[in-house]
Amino acid sequence: MDDSEKEHTVKPPSPRIFVLSILLALLALDVRITVAVLGWQPLGLDWAPLWAASRISAIDIQSVYDFARVTRAQEHLIGITSGARPFIYPPSALAIIAPFSVIPVLPSYVVWASVTGAIYLAVSAKLTRRWWILPLACPFVLTAIAGQTTFLVGGLLILGLQFLEKRPAYAGIILGMATAIKPQTFILVPLALVLAQKWRPLAYWGASATGMVLLSLGLFGPDVWLKWFAALPRFQALVGNNPALVNNSITPYALAQRVGCAGWWVFVAGAGPAVASIWATFGTRTCTADRVVALVGGAVLLSPYAMNYELALIAPALLAGRTDDIKAAALILVLSLSLLFGFGFGGIILAMAPVIVRPLRRIWPRNPKKWGSKAETHVEGHIGGHALGWAEAQQGRS
Repeated sequence: MDDSEKEHTVKPPSPRIFVLSILLALLALDVRITVAVLGWQPLGLDWAPLWAASRISAIDIQSVYDFARVTRAQEHLIGITSGARPFIYPPSALAIIAPFSVIPVLPSYVVWASVTGAIYLAVSAKLTRRWWILPLACPFVLTAIAGQTTFLVGGLLILGLQFLEKRPAYAGIILGMATAIKPQTFILVPLALVLAQKWRPLAYWGASATGMVLLSLGLFGPDVWLKWFAALPRFQALVGNNPALVNNSITPYALAQRVGCAGWWVFVAGAGPAVASIWATFGTRTCTADRVVALVGGAVLLSPYAMNYELALIAPALLAGRTDDIKAAALILVLSLSLLFGFGFGGIILAMAPVIVRPLRRIWPRNPKKWGSKAETHVEGHIGGHALGWAEAQQGRS
């Protein structure tokens, strides 16, 4: 190539330009969602019922699951509302939430969001070096604005799974604590630990969750647990009769409800992919990020409702193991768009599909003609020879 040809050669744009463009797009979405949300609700709206219930528990524990009373306790904070603003976490969660309620609601919201957000980001930094993209993700922004428990639950989930191999006792204790805070998110943990043959973490998980329950029984008594169980159907009816909440839910059941075909069949249909994802990630050796996706995604498939801010639980896993910043940032952009356009379930599909398909690609032969007399040898070669190496490579990339 002569000098004239070199002068006319067009250099491809720098990858940094693409990354910067995606980050600016995320920032624009963040501004839009912040203005929209704060235009119709005050800052820390979802923290208000947690704060109010914690205050009520100190004087009348039997009223914690009285939807009307907890809502009235928030009226001076958020104004009179036509809808109920209940507390629906189990009594075991109060032991962790209540200490934050000793100060007024706005300072307590700031402390709660700051502390749990810092935990979430610090743990995510151990999972992926691209953790700095997370604050620009719309699920992160929405969780911070609302004051939800997602940061704490997500941090405990990732930390517990990171400890699973080398510190099994800590893993079980942390996952047990998280289960006591938000049991519906950790519904598949026992199955996952059994498939992984992690008997020690399973024992510590049971002991930790039981210990949290016993602590709440000692603090609040058994009646409050009965009231919590009785409040669950009322809360589900409350969500199901609120179109705004249904539209913001990311579960297939809520999606079916939006199109008018919700029923028990949704959970039956979701059970297969949920169990398959757990088998694919805990039945074989794989990376922490895939296990996070499997537990969260499986729980979403089996739950009637889960709000769009719960997508923050899988955001760190989407960043882990990516080969470049462009792909990582683009995935967070797609996740944010799925939330913004009311199709959060699309974000779950985005995360779960590779988790389920990847093990099948390791087992199924690349050349179908080889599937025959050498089938067993081929499968053993894929599982025994490549599974561990693939998992280690994924851990190295993250």
